[in-house]
Amino acid sequence: MGILHVAFSVSSVPSHSPLPGESVGMVLWALPVVKLIFNLAAAGVIGTLVLTSFGLIPKTVEYRKALNFAAVSAAVWTVASVASAVLAYLDVAPSASLSADTFGPQFGYFLTTVSLGQTWVITTIIAAVVTVLCLLVANIGAVAGTTVVAVLGLIPLTFNSHPNYGAAQGPAMAALGLHIISAAVWMGGLMALVAIRTSLKADGLVAVVRRFSTLALIFFTALAASGFLQAAILIGTFENLWSPYGLLVLAKIAALAVLGVAGFIQRRWLISRMAKSQAPSMRYFWALIAGELLILGIASGLAAALTRTDDPSPDVPTAYATLAERIVDYPLPANPTFWHFLTETRFDPIWVLLCMAATFMYLAGVRRLHRRGANWPRHRTVLWLLGVSGLLYASNGGVNAYREFLFSAQTIAQMTLIAIVPLSLVLAAPLLLATQTVHSRTDGSRGGREWITAITDSRLITFVTTPFIAASILMASLAAFYYPPLLGWSISDHIGHQWTIISSLVVGILLAASAIRPPASVAARLSAVAVVAATYGVTGIALLTSNGLLHPDGYGALAGPWGVNPAQDQQASGALVLSIGILHTIFLATLIIRARHPARARNLATSAFQETGSGPPAQTRS
Repeated sequence: MGILHVAFSVSSVPSHSPLPGESVGMVLWALPVVKLIFNLAAAGVIGTLVLTSFGLIPKTVEYRKALNFAAVSAAVWTVASVASAVLAYLDVAPSASLSADTFGPQFGYFLTTVSLGQTWVITTIIAAVVTVLCLLVANIGAVAGTTVVAVLGLIPLTFNSHPNYGAAQGPAMAALGLHIISAAVWMGGLMALVAIRTSLKADGLVAVVRRFSTLALIFFTALAASGFLQAAILIGTFENLWSPYGLLVLAKIAALAVLGVAGFIQRRWLISRMAKSQAPSMRYFWALIAGELLILGIASGLAAALTRTDDPSPDVPTAYATLAERIVDYPLPANPTFWHFLTETRFDPIWVLLCMAATFMYLAGVRRLHRRGANWPRHRTVLWLLGVSGLLYASNGGVNAYREFLFSAQTIAQMTLIAIVPLSLVLAAPLLLATQTVHSRTDGSRGGREWITAITDSRLITFVTTPFIAASILMASLAAFYYPPLLGWSISDHIGHQWTIISSLVVGILLAASAIRPPASVAARLSAVAVVAATYGVTGIALLTSNGLLHPDGYGALAGPWGVNPAQDQQASGALVLSIGILHTIFLATLIIRARHPARARNLATSAFQETGSGPPAQTRS
């Protein structure tokens, strides 16, 4: 289940043994050192920025000190990236010499032409940008944006520095990416705590440690879950679970579960002792740090042992029987009947975990309200579960299994994410539930509730949820979805596929929110819905009457699996856009007309982004 060993091996490059040439000695001793520095620096940046965004009070000494620590870590990250790029070149070209006149041109060619070199260039640029941002930003919103940029710096290497998993390449890389980010937040947050400890008073230290404990629990869970998903992909079948590798995976899962529980209990006990005995609280603080390092060390050791065990999956290319399978590099699903569209699956670990987390948090919020004696409408809970189920189907169900073979499956997935899932999610009022159940803070820092309020009340969200702007975004999005280069990228590339899911979902949520969120008039909202209907109509008719394929290098080269003509399948997609689009606009218009009544308007408004004063007040704590 590789935890830290696998997660922090992202910066490594394949080694060749033996390596001839004068660069051998330098590469052999320098590569592990640079790799360690790269990993620790990247973790220091990301973990510190996450802790700053969720745990520290802006404009305080510890807040500025944390940003300075992140800046120093980012500078080290940048230098380590440059050194790694040089070592990566020497590793793949062992006969090269740093003192040779040809080194500069050849190294430049490596950075600009070879995929591995380009990856290091991107990583170095992102690390340098993060360094500058950490020195310049002060606003907590800008710090959160810098955090996102820093996380993006780990993604290129995730997709370039690990072996090919064959048909499971996309899911394996997604699980690995989550694995790496979770490990970085956990480790980096611990480093940040040590760096800012002297700037915090006793009560402030307890509050920050408590918030770190929550982050550590969340990201440890993500770390363990993503590691399990990686192992499941490598194991492949249930029978392989009983192989030596599979049994070792089961043992690691049990050990990590024990570690997680022990770490949680240890943190809670030590934090309570710190809160009760503030004078010697530093003693308990260092005990907590030692306990975290112990858990990190054990997890890393378990991961290292697992990576040294041969997995049961055959290390040979899959022999596909059809041309379509060889092009897509994925087994051909069953004949695309209605039943198989419902029952076929193609696993995407990121969205499985997100859907599980969304279900758990919503139901936990409802339970918290019920424990206070308050009621939450059952239909909203049902709507949330339906919306999450629809998202799970679009990302893991039959349409995901068929999307690379059939244009119609790709269209169904997009329209489901734009027109169906967002309506259920928005009408379930998750933000209202969060504002009534998530604890608020009074010390000026931002927790979950404060971030929700800040984002939903921002000028940007207000602007993009105005009816005509949301309709214009839909128009531009559909044009982008069916623009041939972007369409091919979204179908054949895993990152492109993730972009399609996220962008479709966001567009649909903005559109649904614009229909039910005041203060736009009913006439303005109905006019925007008319624009949406026209957009669906133009898109559907264009597909219905199309003669040439939008993605000929993909669908046109599949030799018609199951006897489906690609051109006819693309035309059928036009009918799907028209039918789903009509139903979508009718539903939006119905919601708007219902909102003409004041009582219903208030009820619908709470489903979008507005917080109301109804219900019991949320408890507060610092």
